[in-house]
Amino acid sequence: MSNRENAMKTSGVQKKSAKNSAKNKVHRFSVNMSYAECEDMYRHQIKYLVVTDEHGLRIQLPKQNMQKFVTPAGLKGIFVLEIDQNHKIMSIKPN
Repeated sequence: MSNRENAMKTSGVQKKSAKNSAKNKVHRFSVNMSYAECEDMYRHQIKYLVVTDEHGLRIQLPKQNMQKFVTPAGLKGIFVLEIDQNHKIMSIKPN
């Protein structure tokens, strides 16, 4: 395969990826949980954290998706959630 053919294939993949990410939905939400509340959540059989985005939409997140953001102060901050058209979590990042 020539460099030109390879570049054309790569270009097509990039366009397809950009097109797919345009269909993704982004939700902003805030969390303010103390460390003790986080411990309780992880100690018990709680599987999900329910948050409300800035437009009032309730979102249920598997608790393991937020675990990496827990600090000694707890789970605090504003986060950006990106989901695809099938509601699969693509990313969660602090804002």
